[in-house]
Amino acid sequence: MDVSSTDTNSSLHHRLYGNGMIATDMTYRGSQNQLLERQKVHVQQFLATEDALNKDAEARDLCQKLLKKLHRTGAVVSSNSTGIGGTTQNMGSLRQFELEVWAKEREAAGLRTSLDTLMSEIQRLNQLCAERKEAEESLRKNWKKIQEFDARRSEL
Repeated sequence: MDVSSTDTNSSLHHRLYGNGMIATDMTYRGSQNQLLERQKVHVQQFLATEDALNKDAEARDLCQKLLKKLHRTGAVVSSNSTGIGGTTQNMGSLRQFELEVWAKEREAAGLRTSLDTLMSEIQRLNQLCAERKEAEESLRKNWKKIQEFDARRSEL
């Protein structure tokens, strides 16, 4: 075997040099893998934040719709109550009118409950968004530290 020629397929070469990679290449690759993992986590958190913001917007829209419906229901109940005499005569019985009022009151109570539920959900989502933003800011600070460290290390 000629010593001056190196056989890159030999097992000795592979054990000594590890597929042609030197230690700094392996360290660099490890740093790259860590950076990619951090970027992946950052993207996942960003997507979760965006999803929470979208859910928050949907909840707000639904809340606005329920508020409008609640106001319309209140207007219908108040318009029915202004013409009590005529309405009860047309309907034929005071009992029927009472049942309709109770039905409207139940519907209004259900809408209020839905509104309260949505408002609490909005608060929960806003809190989640705030937590995600804090985590995102923390990641940005850590990312800057990592970049500064890598820059200093590469200068050496």
